Amino acid sequence: MRTNLAIIVAFAAGIGSSCTCTPPETVDEPAAALEVRAAFIDVDETPSDGKQPVVVQFFRAGKFVQLAGSASITCNNVRLPWTGLGYAERVPLVPPGSVYTVAHVRGNVTTRMTVTVPPRPAITTPAPGATATRSATFSIIYPPGGGTSVRPGASGPTGALSGGAQPDNGTATLDASGVGAGQGTVSLTRDLEGTVSGTGFADAKFIYTTGHRQRVVWQ
Repeated sequence: MRTNLAIIVAFAAGIGSSCTCTPPETVDEPAAALEVRAAFIDVDETPSDGKQPVVVQFFRAGKFVQLAGSASITCNNVRLPWTGLGYAERVPLVPPGSVYTVAHVRGNVTTRMTVTVPPRPAITTPAPGATATRSATFSIIYPPGGGTSVRPGASGPTGALSGGAQPDNGTATLDASGVGAGQGTVSLTRDLEGTVSGTGFADAKFIYTTGHRQRVVWQ
């Protein structure tokens, strides 16, 4: 699943941009012949437009495809236009425990996959507003959330830094020595992946990326 979804996550920040790669094959197939991959990029807790990027891709027998014009794709009733690397748009945020429903409409047949919004990561150490000591092995402690990975981050007066993907085991470390002394933040981003059964698609998988950021004072 990671192979098919990696392109979605990389693309999400550039929704609306054009693609210069070789166009995929255009197919006119029922949902039962298609594999769907959906990515939800919920890393900004307070976006100015109240929305997050959602990117949906379709595959036939493992090969990335575009759908013929007779099909349309929506997420929570927001139309996702074709962008060259998938069907993508910014969709209004809904709270944890609510759902996003991706719908594929072809003729008079609608096929859906529903994904429940997970809770955001919680950071227990450092506490919100706490004084944090910069170091090359700074630790962020949090309750594990069953993700495939987490990525820590830190920002301060002299820059923002991020750590690589790490196991979701309750402790994430990064080099925070270069953020500078003063007001700043720590953050944690979690990737969760899953399969949705009983959808009517040949296969349905998702990756949900969610994040949390809180203020600290660096010393």
